[in-house]
Amino acid sequence: MSEKFSGKNADIYKRYLIAEAAGVWWLYDPEQPAFEYRKPLVMNEFGAEVARRWISGEDIETMIKSISSESGCDAGTVREDIKMFFDDLHRKGF
Repeated sequence: MSEKFSGKNADIYKRYLIAEAAGVWWLYDPEQPAFEYRKPLVMNEFGAEVARRWISGEDIETMIKSISSESGCDAGTVREDIKMFFDDLHRKGF
């Protein structure tokens, strides 16, 4: 299953795709030139959920509250996981 990012940040990420294979999620750029190849970002299901919510325009605080409520995890843990996810995105140039 692949899906194009959409929402209020679509102008930035409209060419990126999320794909799932064998229980692993991938964020990748299918339009990147071969000479500037960037490896896809490997994500777990949590990372894919955060990416989907963010691209759809959900703000971080709402994301933390809703994921915490849905998963039963405390908000502090969810906040830290989301921070690590975005730090990883930034480090890898996404």
